[in-house]
Amino acid sequence: MVGTIASPSDAVVAFYTSALTAQGFKEVPGSTVGSIKSKDFLRGDNETVNISVVETAGKSTFTIGANVAAGSIK
Repeated sequence: MVGTIASPSDAVVAFYTSALTAQGFKEVPGSTVGSIKSKDFLRGDNETVNISVVETAGKSTFTIGANVAAGSIK
């Protein structure tokens, strides 16, 4: 999924961190790849989610990629 919002990148990461941890995902250490905000999450042994956010001129464009079991995300 790709989206753009008029919010800082930290707010985007915080929002999705809250949503994903409520679904049982655990944060993986690390919060950037180079200069890009990037956060990984793991649930169980094989369900993963990554959020990457680029902020420019007060707008954040974010990408969310996930590998999860069908029907497991609410």
